[in-house]
Amino acid sequence: MAEMVTRKAYYEDHGIYTTSELEDPLNLVRYHPKLDPVEGGARRSWIRKYHLHNVKDAFGLSYNEFMELPFSEARFMMEIAENTKPLANINKLLKE
Repeated sequence: MAEMVTRKAYYEDHGIYTTSELEDPLNLVRYHPKLDPVEGGARRSWIRKYHLHNVKDAFGLSYNEFMELPFSEARFMMEIAENTKPLANINKLLKE
């Protein structure tokens, strides 16, 4: 019973299932793509974010250089890249 409660809390906190989806007891044992250790893992998420937010263009760092940074620095740079991307798009539109 404790395992079920813990698993439900984990799934809700990590956005794997919503509360209403967890009413189906099979969702506690059903495979979900977010639980895939390769595709749902942190490394692939950072690769996607690095590419999506053009970290190389913003900071001049290769992916390997970026990944060698301390986590707090990499997270801060990613935060800046995420927040400045819309501004870059607006600037491009204004120049046209």
